[in-house]
Amino acid sequence: MSQFTGPLRLEHLDADWRLWRLLEPLRYEVGHLGSGQVVEVPAGFVTDGASVPRVLWGWLPAWGRWSRAATLHDYGYGLIHVGAPHPLMSTRQEADRVFHEAMLVSGVNRPTALVMWLAVRFFGQFARVRSAARDRKQEAEAVVQNKLSRESSNLEARPSFRVSGHKGDSDPHR
Repeated sequence: MSQFTGPLRLEHLDADWRLWRLLEPLRYEVGHLGSGQVVEVPAGFVTDGASVPRVLWGWLPAWGRWSRAATLHDYGYGLIHVGAPHPLMSTRQEADRVFHEAMLVSGVNRPTALVMWLAVRFFGQFARVRSAARDRKQEAEAVVQNKLSRESSNLEARPSFRVSGHKGDSDPHR
């Protein structure tokens, strides 16, 4: 049987506790233990857990027994989105199958795993849109941070001028 080979260690990134970063790699052996077919989600990968609408969080919260499977699935979809799919999850269908298998391995009951699998089969195509929007937001934040950093270093590099009150008396070396 397939197996995760370690825990899920995360840190939260935003105020509403929606985005999380892996602190160490998450490894999943596909098929059966010892198969050698491993998907490794690298440390630093950002996930939002299971992409469940907030209105359903009372029944299916974003985080639960399925958290490792959801992180693995987000990674698979992310690689597909950028055109560099993992060989074991090279299509949405394969990524969804691995997600379902990983949920069962994680102890998610069959009816819940089936509902979540059906949700990604029907609505997973919209993940690309959501992922692209998140990418644009992160890129915009990086641009703003870079600009603020440059402006800050420019201010430190500028000479300070002392104005004495007399017209033309603003020698920076005084």
